Amino acid sequence: PIEQLRNAIRACLNGEAAPREMTLTAMNRRGRPVQCKVICTPLIGASQVQGVIVMVDELTDAAG
Repeated sequence: PIEQLRNAIRACLNGEAAPREMTLTAMNRRGRPVQCKVICTPLIGASQVQGVIVMVDELTDAAG
């Protein structure tokens, strides 16, 4: 789900201070669908955005 992540990362890079949180369906290394919680947080240093921290946590297998 790259497009959904791209939008959240761009929003952080554009200076939106609030973390962006979403739940996405993705594929694990075995090719199985999984639900993931993703949080994108701006990395602020020297009073400007230096980058984005992306944390991904697998919630459950989407199939069960």
